Amino acid sequence: VSLFGSYFGDWDSENGLLRAPLAAEGYALAAFWSGRPHWYAQAVALGEPLGAAARATQNNRGLYAPSGNFAGGVHVSLMGDPTLRIHPVAPPGPLVRGKGLTWTASADATSGYHVYRKDAAVWTRLTAEPVKETRWAEGKAGTAYMVRALRLETGPWGSYVNASQGAFCDPR
Repeated sequence: VSLFGSYFGDWDSENGLLRAPLAAEGYALAAFWSGRPHWYAQAVALGEPLGAAARATQNNRGLYAPSGNFAGGVHVSLMGDPTLRIHPVAPPGPLVRGKGLTWTASADATSGYHVYRKDAAVWTRLTAEPVKETRWAEGKAGTAYMVRALRLETGPWGSYVNASQGAFCDPR
């Protein structure tokens, strides 16, 4: 929900209007005050989460020509979930370690899967190209793994490979 009006952006008041859509029955998952400044949400159409639009609006220093009053203002805020995406992809089923890794196929994985391994505190992608199978040869004990389903999204705005949330296998 994008709202504009006098004092609509006062999210810190007791009865802040921006919080109302989130508390009401229905489908509002996020709300923000727009118009002072204008929000830059183009990246959301190419797979970025809504929080990326908030960040682009808050930190706009020439990416987009500032327009409207309060461009570059510090009052920009997002009520709701900053991880929301327009085109969610169903994740693969449980990731199981045996002789390598196996998982249940995602109905949305039209472009395959990427496999990741966690070394220390860093996730590293193991697959240069998406794998089409629901298995991966590596599966060392004591190491965490993650698999993400991939789907090609195409529309009038462009194309991008959209990744699901990950299915995890803990180090045990």
